[in-house]
Amino acid sequence: MDSHLSKILLDRYRDGDSSAAFEIYARYAQRLVALTRTRIGKRLASKFDPEDVTQTAFQAFFSKADRDEVFWQKQGDLWRLLAAICINHLKREVEFFGAAKRNPDVEQTIEAELKGELEHAENKLAELLESLLHDEKPLVSQVAQARLAGFSLAEIATQTNRSRRTVRRVLQILKAKLANDSTLNLKFHLDDGDVSPKFETDTVLFDSNYEDFDLLRMIDAGAFGKVYLARDRKTNSLVAVKALRKVWLGDETAESLFLNEARLLATLDHPNIIRFLDAGRLPNSSWFIVMEYAEGETFDRALESHPDLKTVLSWLHQASLGLDFLHRKNVTHGDLKPANILISDGNVRLIDFGFAKQNATANKSLRGGTEGFMPPERTSSRAGDVFAFGKVIEFAILNAPSIAEARCATWLGELVAMMTHKDREKRATAAEIEQLIVDRKEFRVQS
Repeated sequence: MDSHLSKILLDRYRDGDSSAAFEIYARYAQRLVALTRTRIGKRLASKFDPEDVTQTAFQAFFSKADRDEVFWQKQGDLWRLLAAICINHLKREVEFFGAAKRNPDVEQTIEAELKGELEHAENKLAELLESLLHDEKPLVSQVAQARLAGFSLAEIATQTNRSRRTVRRVLQILKAKLANDSTLNLKFHLDDGDVSPKFETDTVLFDSNYEDFDLLRMIDAGAFGKVYLARDRKTNSLVAVKALRKVWLGDETAESLFLNEARLLATLDHPNIIRFLDAGRLPNSSWFIVMEYAEGETFDRALESHPDLKTVLSWLHQASLGLDFLHRKNVTHGDLKPANILISDGNVRLIDFGFAKQNATANKSLRGGTEGFMPPERTSSRAGDVFAFGKVIEFAILNAPSIAEARCATWLGELVAMMTHKDREKRATAAEIEQLIVDRKEFRVQS
């Protein structure tokens, strides 16, 4: 029966039915997270996030499905396929972990690991600058010094009494040298109009010092960054520090998204949105973001404890307040899903703004998003966020027994239909959703 249903869902997805992706996710996500959690165990729990592994498995599956590379074996079904993809991904992660000589049996503090990496990056940067500024060829040294000082290509040509073509060729040589070390983000631009000096920062927006924080342990990991529990030495309070993964260092798109997250969070102040505290640069030229630390569980994990109806409705109401605030600020989240809604002592906060965008009316193409929660139009907009939030509510209907057993399940189903309409112009707004929940919440809880 399960195998037959799995094939129907896959056929629907291949035929362009976006709701089939959500049904696949809703049907198997929690089982995959639970499976991954049992395979990770306590020793590796601080290194691998089951939710992150599961999301990667789904991305791999849908990617294979899009390429028609998913085939059914005689007695196979979708669950077995997803479980195999998930476990194989986890095995590769563990193998990489071992290959990097990271022994999970040896207790090392995250702080020591990160500081070691930073000191290494500082030394490499110093060595590289020394070699560039004292190159055996005088012209190379002159061009390097002038470019680091912020002079344009034309100005350098005048200073060195060489043609622009010659200066450009030297800059290409310098750029090639820098490209050999992915741990550094020092770049030499070749365009006349771009005179970015040193570490590619236009204006110093944030000046937090990484040495003010003691990193205690990793508490979350995503595609672009890792989040650490840290202690602020100045205030002696616990905070969350998000740093870009090493693999993305030097990647302009990833670093732009990361900095964009800091800029957006700095403009948002609402009890249902994770609070931004500060941001700064690491010695390797990458960014880190400091946020409030709110101990709790993501929405999908919180549903596993079978909360009562009043509690679930309160969570959904608070999430709608946060979303409405974002949209009134002309900001779209871009990746709303159960894993990006944090529940802490009954208080809800929207988290992970890595794909958020300003100017919510732009209807730009999605940069991120999670299959099953993305709108059919595949654009980042208020309507796209509403669609994703509708899928979050649908996820709650399917996974919270207190809703399934109550009369409000029908009403919430109607609300989901309003939020996930194929025509984005006909979807309810975040403000309307919030008001609808308020209007019906008290009555439905008492009934």
